[in-house]
Amino acid sequence: MRTEHDLRDAFDHLATSAPHPDDILANLPSTSRRPVRRGRTPMVVGVVLATAAAAVAIPLVGQARQSAPPVAAEPPATNPWFTGITVDLLPGMRYSTQGITSTGDHSVLIDTGRPEPRCGVTRYRPGGFDVKQIPAGATPITVGQSRGFQYGSGKNPDGTLRQGAVVWSYAENSWARSECTKPTTFEFDAGQSLEIARRSVFGRAVLPSPLRLTYLPAGFRPTGVSVIRQDPHLAGVPKRFGVYAAKGAPVPGVVTADKDQGIRIEYSVTSLAAPSGTTYQVVHSRPELVVTGNGFKLVISVPATLADGRAELDKIAANLDRAPVPTDPRTWFDAATALP
Repeated sequence: MRTEHDLRDAFDHLATSAPHPDDILANLPSTSRRPVRRGRTPMVVGVVLATAAAAVAIPLVGQARQSAPPVAAEPPATNPWFTGITVDLLPGMRYSTQGITSTGDHSVLIDTGRPEPRCGVTRYRPGGFDVKQIPAGATPITVGQSRGFQYGSGKNPDGTLRQGAVVWSYAENSWARSECTKPTTFEFDAGQSLEIARRSVFGRAVLPSPLRLTYLPAGFRPTGVSVIRQDPHLAGVPKRFGVYAAKGAPVPGVVTADKDQGIRIEYSVTSLAAPSGTTYQVVHSRPELVVTGNGFKLVISVPATLADGRAELDKIAANLDRAPVPTDPRTWFDAATALP
């Protein structure tokens, strides 16, 4: 199953295209600036806080601490670590992956129940969407009380390929994007893309995190979070929660850190019993610390170029708290206060 690559593509494959963006915006009715309001109760795309199979709190493993979660807090307005997209899913659909960037972009991938093709919804931060991506001649559409555009796949004036999409302005200077593909042909599915857009609602809900981080090496800061939700054996429990960090200014739209220079902290939940232990290893020249226990696996990976890599792995792990019960997200932390 595609994971981080899907998320990166969901943000990065958009190419500039329109020669007349000012004309497009000038024709947008004032209603396009108002947020979407819907009467239905949507399914929350965030981790469902359901009771999973009973699990016993495991003892301290290696250098990663186990701790009781703090009381959930409302995420500050500038804090990106929350669940920002909910979708009233059609029958047979289920959430696949959620991606959040440190710059405030949110996306979800949805399995449609058909072979391979999926739907994706991206909620861009205010000012984060380039309206030049909307080609001249795009079809006007309505999403709730907001106006937007629909356009098919094709080539941009500069020769680059353009992916078909539905885009709409859900609030002042704020845009969203929906796209679905057809089975077998992988062509843009305009009808389902519009339906998913109309079923999407944006807000702020707590994002449960199985980890609480209090240390990263000097100069590193989180670039994003990814949550993989498919686990047939643990209903309502994410399969993996990943935190990624890198040096320098964050790159808008990028969830994962550079594969060579970034730090990866990935927590996997499993229904299988595993012996508790800590292992140091080197994978593709990157030092890694692997911590396993009953119901979870934690992998911390740092760049080969990081000075004192082994010591930094120890520091990250020593300043990391784990939720008491891996298979019960009700015991997890609020990501708004648990992540740097």
